[in-house]
Amino acid sequence: MPLPDPTPTHAQAVQTGNAILPTVLIFGSLVLGFFQPAALLVWPFALGWLALVLYRRRLQFTSQHDALAHSNRELIASTAHARLLEMILNASDIPMIVVEGKAILLANRAAEKIFGAERSLTNIQLDELFTHQGVLALAYRALDGESGRSRFQMPINGQNHDFDVACDPLADSQGSVFTFRDITELANAVALKADFASNASHELRTPIASIRGAIETIESAKDQNEPINERMITIIARNASRLEMLVNDLLDLSKLESPESPPNRETIGVPDLVGEVIEHLSAMCSRRSVTIKSILDPGLESISTDPGLIELIVRNLVENAAKFTKEGSVVEISFAPRSVTPDPESMVTRSSANPTGLRLSVKDRGIGIPLAEQQRVFERFYRVNDAQVSSSERGTGLGLAIVKHACRRLGGTISVNSVYGQGTEMIVDLPWCVGEQTDHADG
Repeated sequence: MPLPDPTPTHAQAVQTGNAILPTVLIFGSLVLGFFQPAALLVWPFALGWLALVLYRRRLQFTSQHDALAHSNRELIASTAHARLLEMILNASDIPMIVVEGKAILLANRAAEKIFGAERSLTNIQLDELFTHQGVLALAYRALDGESGRSRFQMPINGQNHDFDVACDPLADSQGSVFTFRDITELANAVALKADFASNASHELRTPIASIRGAIETIESAKDQNEPINERMITIIARNASRLEMLVNDLLDLSKLESPESPPNRETIGVPDLVGEVIEHLSAMCSRRSVTIKSILDPGLESISTDPGLIELIVRNLVENAAKFTKEGSVVEISFAPRSVTPDPESMVTRSSANPTGLRLSVKDRGIGIPLAEQQRVFERFYRVNDAQVSSSERGTGLGLAIVKHACRRLGGTISVNSVYGQGTEMIVDLPWCVGEQTDHADG
């Protein structure tokens, strides 16, 4: 509602003039009354006239005052409503941009943070901000009253992000509203799923083809060549074991990626855990003359964590190190209390009885991992230096991916420290595993 115009109108000027006339008559009758007493008879009538004029002026002033107060209340309410809408838009984590023609009229805080590097986007042309033709085409379609959707990729902070954008026209205007949804994680998940299916199919196809070939060789020999049959049976057994390993690792990985079952905390003896892993790998270590050396903190007798997950972590890390370390060398595994910041999205709960975290380190003296490949070693089926491992000891390529997911399930992290040509150290940090009695150790 428009505010009342403070400039006097013609009617207001006339009413002001009407107040002057009775005032002049009053003072004129008083002055003339000194000379002609009959003139005083005009004074009461002029006074009544003035009173009537002032009363009407008061009614008019009251009406204008009420109208102005009402306008102010509506203005305050409208301002508060606009501010509330602005707060709602800025509170949304979905980037939104309002455009008139190709000029940006309004952008919420999420849009300015993602697309404008915290700067204001108001009055910027749309084609200055986006170069993707699909986005610009949506703006032209909105001018014709059509809604539309598109997808585009845009670099944000040095990394490519995938966006799903929707554009809807505003009624009775040349404007339109753009909403953007970051689907980078979804796109990566779809790509990862496709890669996983492709890699898993390849890994399964190789041993299956070997088994089929061995069976066909046995069938063609028909017990006429015993040495060949024995060799083929060995191939079948080895590839069957490889298939079993692959299936078991896929099942472990599937369980770890499922959020349905939280970790089950139990008290585990650290020497017993290490002893079981060393015994499990004794045959392979004997073949390669590898020694596993455990370094335990003097006060660390037990930890509180999920026994299945910690066993997966330790066994996979030590087995991986034993495969890739130099023959006749030593693999070191160490446990020590350490202050650990937990993953905020972790399912593991804080333990008042075990306030200290745990650092697990497994160090080998192998060829090491090139710097460019160090973060890729945790990808499914990714292998480094696979040529130096015999075919009988070659893994599935899922071990470190399993370790990474197991660490996340326990609220921890895994990192790699490797110098190419000297060796590799895998470091696992897990929160809330150690009681207060060992809190004096390295933090």
